[in-house]
Amino acid sequence: MQNRRKVLKSVVNLGPRIIEAHKAILLAEYTEKEVKEALFSIPGIKAPGPGGFGSAFYQDNWTFVRTDFVAVVLSFLSTGKMLKEINTTTITLIPKKIGDWPGYKFHDRCSSLKLNHLCFVDDLLVFSHGDFVSVMLMLRGLKLFSATSGLMPIEQKSAIYCSGMSNEEVGRILEASQFKRSSLPFRYLCIPICSKKISTPECLIILEKMVGRIRVWSIRNLSYMGRVTLINVVLISIHAYWAQILLLPKKLLKEIEAICRSFLWKGIQAGAGPGLVAWE
Repeated sequence: MQNRRKVLKSVVNLGPRIIEAHKAILLAEYTEKEVKEALFSIPGIKAPGPGGFGSAFYQDNWTFVRTDFVAVVLSFLSTGKMLKEINTTTITLIPKKIGDWPGYKFHDRCSSLKLNHLCFVDDLLVFSHGDFVSVMLMLRGLKLFSATSGLMPIEQKSAIYCSGMSNEEVGRILEASQFKRSSLPFRYLCIPICSKKISTPECLIILEKMVGRIRVWSIRNLSYMGRVTLINVVLISIHAYWAQILLLPKKLLKEIEAICRSFLWKGIQAGAGPGLVAWE
């Protein structure tokens, strides 16, 4: 530090400098107008996540949500702190009343809980025993819900999954429901759902998401700590979202580790050679 040359103020003063007017602009508090302009500049089809509300929801209901929405955004911008509850999701099973229809049978793995559906925002799973009566009663309940709430299932995005049922029974159900039949695995909240242990090919989307993010970051001149932050905040969160639901194959975990290690040391998604220090 003692050998460093002093900064010549005369040289610094030759270049453009921030004046008091610039300071006033940079330090000015955010306004409700700026919050609204930023929100309404987002296309209505955009959403923060798989089950998040799109910007169209806030735009269409601005009269009702304006006060609370602006207060939350301005509070975050002024303090830099956000309530963790805002970005937290809790899935709770709330039994409305006892699932007591004559002739209805629960799915074999749900009978102890008396459970026949799971719902998250606009994603709905309904399940029952595979006999015709149970399925029809379940669909009747779905139809009643649609008539009451105005939320209608989209036929192109709806499917029936059958197991251990005769072709005759399946045919009757498909004809009565007008839904198409599909096979496992299927995706629910971006997670593949299957009846057996998930395989590596079925969860390669994790690697694709990570590699896609890294390709965007690779064109930027990121520091070591910047890459560390992106790994911990973004890449590991993608892995954690799947790991809290599924037991991921060991081979996949090693590939995730290799991708993170390569990005940490080389700034790319794949690279040969060891890191500068031990991974631990």
